[in-house]
Amino acid sequence: IGAAAEHAEERRWLRGRIAAIASDKLGDVDRAAGALRAVLEESPTDATATSELDALLRKAGRHSDLRAHFQRRIDLAGDDTEKWMLLCELARLEETELGDAVAAAALYRRAVEIDPKDRDSLAALDRLAEQAGRWDEVVSVVERRRSLASDAERSDLTLRLGEIHLDRKPDLSLARGFLAEALAARPSDARAIAGLERVKEMDPSTAGDVGRLLEPAYEATGSFDKLRATLEARLASTTDASEKRALRLRVAELSLGPLGDAQ
Repeated sequence: IGAAAEHAEERRWLRGRIAAIASDKLGDVDRAAGALRAVLEESPTDATATSELDALLRKAGRHSDLRAHFQRRIDLAGDDTEKWMLLCELARLEETELGDAVAAAALYRRAVEIDPKDRDSLAALDRLAEQAGRWDEVVSVVERRRSLASDAERSDLTLRLGEIHLDRKPDLSLARGFLAEALAARPSDARAIAGLERVKEMDPSTAGDVGRLLEPAYEATGSFDKLRATLEARLASTTDASEKRALRLRVAELSLGPLGDAQ
């Protein structure tokens, strides 16, 4: 057994030397890669040969060969953490060097199966799904990102969901809910305001409810013409006498105050 191990170590050293000479002295990438693969055939988890082959293929720009190298490493990964790391790295290679967005997305999905809280992979999957127009997947991934996000990022993602449900996966009820949530978090947000105005235009039956959501935003942004128009619309539609009095008073205050036209 000792002699066999000694011979194996000698073969590994010789193949390593062949790889180094072929690469550094001769510029023969194929021969160098072949020598390193021979080491890995005999000792699949040899860390030195794995690292050297990785560096060789990267330096030579042999991205297809590097893909095969990573796939082999993923198959041999000793635990989920190592597999997750390799999946993420291969996904980046597929997207940035090999231009295969479909393969990259599949790899990111595998990565988030291992680590459901992997924000970077979820963000990448979000981007790739949007580029491909996979809106069902975008919604699902954005919802997952929202559950992990800080308050500021959560507001951005909530706003995106509202806009997606306006334009890409139409559902005005969902759009209104997300946009209202985004506006509550940021009362002056121009995109949330514009989105809710579109909801009102697309479904006039929501004008009253959406108008109430927009009133504080119009006041916060100094959009007093829009605020008065919204109040006047409510005034025209309500039959409640006390509400009519309150609305007339608010309209008068606007006309005498910020608008200054005593309409």
